[in-house]
Amino acid sequence: MKEIECQIKRNDNDRVTNYEIAIPFSSLAPLKPQTGKIFGFSFVVLDDDIDAGQEYRMELSGGICGGKAPSKFKKFIFTEK
Repeated sequence: MKEIECQIKRNDNDRVTNYEIAIPFSSLAPLKPQTGKIFGFSFVVLDDDIDAGQEYRMELSGGICGGKAPSKFKKFIFTEK
């Protein structure tokens, strides 16, 4: 999706890599930012530095790798500032 923005920032001195992603609400339809709305969300990042086939992964919560299970997604709630 072209409207999703992603940046990867590496700091070789600290051996740290930061991943930033911006997803517009239009890409998450029918989800709308309404105060009090609870929704599930997760993501997974796969890392294969030695071309061995997804050697490492980082997940916010379960429900993606190992079978789709949205009930395992982390829950969030929209609030007012």
